[in-house]
Amino acid sequence: MVAQLMTPKMLEEMFDVWGKFFGRPEIVSEDSTFIPRADIWEKDDAYYIHLLVPGLDKKDFEISLEENLLTIRGERKIPSEQGLKFHRLETPYGRFERTFKLPENIQEDKIQAVYEQGLLKLTIPKKKKEVTKIKVQVK
Repeated sequence: MVAQLMTPKMLEEMFDVWGKFFGRPEIVSEDSTFIPRADIWEKDDAYYIHLLVPGLDKKDFEISLEENLLTIRGERKIPSEQGLKFHRLETPYGRFERTFKLPENIQEDKIQAVYEQGLLKLTIPKKKKEVTKIKVQVK
């Protein structure tokens, strides 16, 4: 069986389906030099975003949330050690910015981010569903 590559139309259709839940999956800044790859999934209690950004330090990230838009910015700098002569640079360097539209059912003040082994791992807890029970009186 031959693997089929996804065409731009197929990608757009996939994002349209994804957009029904999360809105557009990302907004990429024009100032970005590269776009880090992201994995996004959910469990019953939280949403998870993992961003592949090797070679950074946790202080290299700026993460903000405004009106349910989660923005992750950073910069991966080319090593500038004295005497370095690169033969090939295949990994991306430069500034990046990714913005994800989050659903309404999140706990903004409980978002956590951890950077380890080249992955920026965000945990976005969901709000607990409040079940209200009322009695309606028949007149």
